Amino acid sequence: MGPSEAKQELAKKLSVIERADTSVFPKPDFFYKHFNKFSTAINGDLGGGRMTEAILKLQEEFPSCTILFQPKTAEAQMSLCIVTPLMKRVLKMTPQAAEIVFIDTTSHVDLQNNNVTPILTWSPAGGLPIGVLITESQNEEAYCQGKTRQGFATYLMANK
Repeated sequence: MGPSEAKQELAKKLSVIERADTSVFPKPDFFYKHFNKFSTAINGDLGGGRMTEAILKLQEEFPSCTILFQPKTAEAQMSLCIVTPLMKRVLKMTPQAAEIVFIDTTSHVDLQNNNVTPILTWSPAGGLPIGVLITESQNEEAYCQGKTRQGFATYLMANK
């Protein structure tokens, strides 16, 4: 059960008056803060070295995928870019793929509360995937940082 589900379950059990009292029904930040503490206590810290190990293992298991990884540092947030063989084919066969793109970010999809951003290009049939970004936040810094951005932009232009 995630923090949103926990909040909803508690809300179902309380009256409207009890839900208005923050000493009985805390604000949403409380649920996320304590969920993160609990998750870290149960699963350990999933960032840092463990994250890097997992990404390297993915690169070994899926050599046909392009995986660009920027680990979290004091200067940069964690970001990960994945381009699958299907996405590579779209890049090669769709002339506008590297020129016209759109994104749609979802948030808090894993235990680390990362954001998943599919990168799509247009076609008469609808959006075609050309990459996926996974970032820590939904801001310009997260999308435009380090080797992930440079690597993805270079990759798009090279396969145009």
